[in-house]
Amino acid sequence: MLYFIYGGSEKEVESSLLIEKIKKENQGINEIIYDFAQKESEPFLESVRQNSMFFSKELIVGKRAENIKKIDDFIEILSIYDVNVKEIIIEFDDSEIKIKTAIIKKLKEFAEVIEVKDDGKNSKLTNYILQNSRLDVNDASRLIEMVGKDYNKIKNELEKIKNYFGSEKIDLKKCDSLISKSNEYKLYEIIGKVFFKDIKDAIDYLDKTGSYMLILYSIQRELVSMLKLKILLKEIGIDLVSTYNIFSKEIYPKLKDDYFGHPFAIFKKCEILNAYSIKKIEELIKAGIEAELKIKKGIMEDDSAIKMFLFKFKNI
Repeated sequence: MLYFIYGGSEKEVESSLLIEKIKKENQGINEIIYDFAQKESEPFLESVRQNSMFFSKELIVGKRAENIKKIDDFIEILSIYDVNVKEIIIEFDDSEIKIKTAIIKKLKEFAEVIEVKDDGKNSKLTNYILQNSRLDVNDASRLIEMVGKDYNKIKNELEKIKNYFGSEKIDLKKCDSLISKSNEYKLYEIIGKVFFKDIKDAIDYLDKTGSYMLILYSIQRELVSMLKLKILLKEIGIDLVSTYNIFSKEIYPKLKDDYFGHPFAIFKKCEILNAYSIKKIEELIKAGIEAELKIKKGIMEDDSAIKMFLFKFKNI
């Protein structure tokens, strides 16, 4: 059977779950993975074409099909082969390159086509976590933030967490050091501390990595995002956000159409905003732009300019 799975980031979850299902139903099945981004379309087609009574059943997976240059011809060739003697999965990311309607129509003649729509809330990953652990929705969202959206990483971390707590109630804070966090989340944690006037980790990160512009641009993006949220809160008459229960029931419904994101993540950002006025955020955005200009014009070294910018958070 041929499965053609297309969509955004959550197609990986759909594909991984399907692979697990096929392996469970076909114990010992031989799995072969091809990456079309590495120009492996011809070896993939050859694997699909070859049939022999001496070979056991195979699972053939083709990833990143959006990189196939002449995908129309590729699909046409596939349609000639007998795709029912093997388990075949093709993944296509359409977040940037939209697949043609004509190709989907052709595929439906001989394959099962699965469209995976992203809702921006990581629903498939969240549901997987909820179904396979005792975590609630908010903790599931936090785990995805910490680990990333890779299904296999989530699965491995979840098993690690479950084994650590056993029958006890899971508390992510207690196993924080156990979790293998993504580099993006590590940086996110550092930036988060900056907004709470704790710049030590940011300084250490700069001294170790020298990623001055990465820190600067990350903070600037967060400042712009916070300014938008602060203005939206002001427009609906909210000054301070106290509890998540009140936020999710009374405030989030008024924000969700204009500020995209998981309600718990937005709530955590609102907690930071309680200490910031619109004027202060605007001043910090201006300070960030000035630091960038000083570096680019050679007026200051990047180390000094970025650290001076960070110390402005200490004076809020």
